[in-house]
Formats: sequence, C-alpha cells, structure tokens
Amino acid sequence: MAEYSLRLRRERFSSSRFAEQPKAFKAIHGTSHQLQSPPTIQRAIVAGEPKSTQKPWPTYATRRRYLPAVIYVAISTLFFFILGRFVDIDAWILRYALPSPPTHSALSTRRALDIKMASEGATIVETWTSPSLTPYATPNTLLDGSHSALWCFTGATGRIGLLLSAPSIPSHISISTHNILSFPSRPLSLVAPTAPRDIIVWGYVDGASMRKKLARIQAFPQPSAILGSTRELFVPIARGEYDGRIWAPNNQKLPVDPVIVDSSIPFGLILLEIRSNWGGLSTCLDNIQITAGVAR
Repeated sequence: MAEYSLRLRRERFSSSRFAEQPKAFKAIHGTSHQLQSPPTIQRAIVAGEPKSTQKPWPTYATRRRYLPAVIYVAISTLFFFILGRFVDIDAWILRYALPSPPTHSALSTRRALDIKMASEGATIVETWTSPSLTPYATPNTLLDGSHSALWCFTGATGRIGLLLSAPSIPSHISISTHNILSFPSRPLSLVAPTAPRDIIVWGYVDGASMRKKLARIQAFPQPSAILGSTRELFVPIARGEYDGRIWAPNNQKLPVDPVIVDSSIPFGLILLEIRSNWGGLSTCLDNIQITAGVAR
C-alpha cells in the first residue's frame, strides 16, 4: 500500500515539469496549439527558437482569389457588348428581355397573300426623299441589304420615299442603323445621337377608287397632305419610336396598324417620315425592309 501511494506521488503532474526540458523538446512539441511542418521544426531546432517561424496567412489573400473571376466577367461583358452592335444576338447583358411583337393573324391566315420582302426590287423616290449629307452614300444603300454603309441627312427630321415593286399589304417595317459607327467620337455615350427616334410610316392613297375604299372602312385614319399638295394624300400605317440606346438591337421593327392590315388595301408607295432623333446634328440609317403580303 505504501509503494502504491509513493508511485502515485511520483507521477503527479507538476507545472514546472516542462521548464527543465531542453529547447529542442519545446520546439518539437510547441508551446501553442499550432500544427508545425517538419521544415519549420528543423529551422526552430537550429535557431533555438521555441516557437514556429511560419508566417501567418495574409488577410488579403482570400480577396485575391476572386480577382481573376472579376476580370473574366468584365472582359466577357465587354466582348458581348461590342459584338451585339454588329450581330443581332439575344443576351441579357446587352438588351432588355422584351418579347417580340406578335404577328397579326390577318396575314398569317390569308391564303391569297404571298408573304415576302416588298422592299426587294423597290426604288427610291427622289422627290420625296431628303437630300443626302454626303455624296458618298446615297439613299439606294438603304435597300441593298448589305448594311455596309450609312446614309445620313442633315438635321433631326427627314423623309424617305419608296416605290415598291408591286402593290403590297405591309405587316411591319424594319429599320436599322449602326449606333457605334455613327458617332466614333462618343463611344461611351448611353444613346446614339444620330439614330432616328419618332418615326411615322405613310401609305400613298393612289387614285379616287382607293379613296372610296378607304371612306367605306370605319376607324380608318383620314388621308392628309403631308407634302403640302392636296393631290398627294397619305394615310398613317405605322408609328413608333426607334430605341437609340446602345444596348438596344440595331434592327428594330415597327408593326403596321391592324386596321390597315385587316382592310387588305395594298399600297405601292411608302413614305417613311422621321420626326426626331436622339440629339445629333444629323440622322443616319443603313437599311430599310418592308415585310408585306403581296396580292396575287
């Protein structure tokens, strides 16, 4: 019994037990609860230091891990932003997720109509068209479909007259312009100042018989002499605003009034009137297309 109590007394814990150990023992086991690698222990033994020489992890290192991701997102956004000005692509970073205007049922269910581009084979009516800003680009570039050049006129208001290849019942009018190329001196602007804004499309009332047909149709807009001559009467068939903001698509469509489509009255002459732009000294376009049902 005495030997057992003596053995317990010898194995009792003493607070000064580690003070008598060599420095190498302290370096290996450590005085703190920090795990140490073998190279760190070896350096501590050689230097005779009781603590680890391993530097703590910098606080800003975790933030640097997100820097490549931020750079990648910025470059991708800029790439698709610039690409969207030349290619008509749908991306949420370039434009609003707006639904396209529905196709009117009058054209989709009418068997006697052949849907095609009425602007193919069309010509420019020079007397109805505003003068060109420069002699290098003529209004004929609006009908070739190449989108290779801009046609501009001075000021914010102007007109473009179109003689279609055959009388047609239009369904919508497509208007396009290059917003970035039209003002290279202001690449960071949120709007394209030379893009058209308020647009009205007129149909020419050809002859007295056509006037009688229009008079029989209720809720049909009354003809007006927009060119100053009572012999040349027009009816508004479409009206809308071209979105000149830089994230908007280049090619935008103006739907024709359903009353015009339901009337089934073809138009052979179209006048596109631009009443305002987005603040530029001139107005520029690069393409005009008229989708219509041509009576057989």
